[in-house]
Amino acid sequence: MDRPALPPTDRAAERAAERPSVARPDDHAPTLAIGLDIGSTFTKGALFRLGPGDPCLLRRAATPTTTAHLPDGAGTVIRHLLDLPPAWTWEDLPRTSLPSSVGAGDGQTSDEVRPLPPIHFTSSAKGGLRVAVVGLVPELSVQIGRLVAWSAGARLTGTYSYRLTDSALAEIEQTRPDIVLWCGGTDGGHERSGRENAQRLARSSYDGTLIYAGNALLADEVRQTLAHKRLVVTANVMPEFGRFNGEPAREAIRTIFLQTIVQGKGLDRLAALTGTEPVPTPRAMFDLVGAIADHCPDWREFIAIDLGGATTDVYSCAPAFRGGEGLRLRGLVEPERKRSVEGDLGLRISASALAAVLAGDDVPVTTVGLPPVTPTALAAWVERVGAHPETLPASPEEEAADAWLAAGCIRHALRRHAGRLEPVWLPEGQVWVQTGKDLRPVPRLVLTGGYPAAHPRLPLFELAEPAARRAPELLVPQAPRCFVDHLYLWPLLGPLVARFPAAAARLAVASLTAVPAVASCPDVPHTATTDKESHPCEILSDSL
Repeated sequence: MDRPALPPTDRAAERAAERPSVARPDDHAPTLAIGLDIGSTFTKGALFRLGPGDPCLLRRAATPTTTAHLPDGAGTVIRHLLDLPPAWTWEDLPRTSLPSSVGAGDGQTSDEVRPLPPIHFTSSAKGGLRVAVVGLVPELSVQIGRLVAWSAGARLTGTYSYRLTDSALAEIEQTRPDIVLWCGGTDGGHERSGRENAQRLARSSYDGTLIYAGNALLADEVRQTLAHKRLVVTANVMPEFGRFNGEPAREAIRTIFLQTIVQGKGLDRLAALTGTEPVPTPRAMFDLVGAIADHCPDWREFIAIDLGGATTDVYSCAPAFRGGEGLRLRGLVEPERKRSVEGDLGLRISASALAAVLAGDDVPVTTVGLPPVTPTALAAWVERVGAHPETLPASPEEEAADAWLAAGCIRHALRRHAGRLEPVWLPEGQVWVQTGKDLRPVPRLVLTGGYPAAHPRLPLFELAEPAARRAPELLVPQAPRCFVDHLYLWPLLGPLVARFPAAAARLAVASLTAVPAVASCPDVPHTATTDKESHPCEILSDSL
């Protein structure tokens, strides 16, 4: 039997047309808003006009993150965005009005006393949100646990199936994740592993928060066994076989993030003064991707890849299983909106781990449209950037090595996010079995992150997945139109989605630039990459 043909893309359009129209609650929202992202290295911010009409970027600023006390760096960014006096600090927020020089042209007179625009912020400082997943069957409850943790903005420290072994418990105790998300068993189903894991967790030295989201029949017993631990019991992530119920556990993770993880280093105080709750940076990106699918009709199906120094995150909006003659699904039907994060795929902090992954590739370093990169030069570059993440390329060969690493991040992150096909022989003949998501018909792919923003003309997807070498069993996009977040706005629009979903989504799409066809691109632009965040606080103004 031939391999199942690529499903037609109009089925997704038909489903989208059947959805009810989404109201736009922010069409009459306040005109101005500030989005902040407090990262581990830099704190970035932007001032947007998001009222009726076309939303636009007014200005942005960045400064090194003040790791000892996070609001200090956030205050520096706010001060520059709003033209406030040099002596102003974030503690002055309750007593500050908007200067007349900011946001002119919105119909207000210059002598009006105007309140500050709403400030929404995300944070991945303090190492971000770290979660371990404990489940039963790897392809079912463990995978659902992964999906819940990823969509909540977490970075996984480990995943564990069936009964927790001594070595698994020792690893959890050593890595000390903020949360252990513990699931497994349908309601009324398997109990033994859940009971044994409760007893083993009770005897462990793990002192973080446990979320139990497994078999509801064990809930009372789990509460009793773990009464001396910090425990949250929520609804089962898979109450019936194959049914995904991730929202209660995701909400529990959000609550724990707000109540415990943001405490310290001033984030709780900043939240009190701004009147808004912080969100993990990846969760804000996940919300932005969903808002784009909801509010931009041509973007019902797309993929976004956030390429960073430590991790590479992939977000997809697309049906997981599209059906077809001779095609069967094994395991979980994954949600249409999915996030995955790869901690060993990063351009700087994770460069050594990335190089180890790429060492097993069947794509030679010198045959992907880049200038030649010798293994020796690549190893030297990886060693330099791993030790000094702020390092920028200073030669054509170093530029090519960086591009090779970027393409490798995209290739492996996308392959891990996507599903696969494999042939299986049954008595009635050969069938094709799918696991994971079928992303082949997805029509659009967006690259965001510092590297894509600095190289918007570089065809990274084609370098990552050359069509001639693309394995047919991989369900990665076949011919997507590629775009780049060249202004690096998506992380700053993400925190605004909760209040301004339609405006943030429209501006996110409007700010993209299309990647030129491969034939019209130089192999690697040899220009010194300018890190716009390297200055104490640089202000940029743009109008889209």
